[in-house]
Parts: sequence; structure tokens; C-alpha cells
Amino acid sequence: MKYDWITGVLIYLHATALVAQAFGANREIGYRKSVYWCIVLTPIIGLIVTLSSPKIKKRLVS
Repeated sequence: MKYDWITGVLIYLHATALVAQAFGANREIGYRKSVYWCIVLTPIIGLIVTLSSPKIKKRLVS
């Protein structure tokens, strides 16, 4: 009970990594900036910031 805050911090960081990996990698904001905003704000607001970024346009390789 004395160290319950450690569990909370680990869950917070894990949620941040999941949001950034799932959504940030396919957006112009990128993985790193998505992680940054999720840690600085909250994973939910970081998700909103990440989703507001435009998707990466796929280029055809010729």
C-alpha cells in the first residue's frame, strides 16, 4: 500500500506508449512527439492532439 503510486506511474507510462504507438506512428506528428504530448498533458489529451495531426500520405514506389 505504501508504493501504490509506482503502479499508477507505470500504468500512466504504459498508456502513453500505447497511444503513441497505435496512432502517432501513422501521423505527421510522429511517434516521439506523440509520446511527448501524452506525457506532458495526459494520454487522453495527447490522443486528441495526435488525432488532430494529418495522416501520412503514402507514396507509390516506382
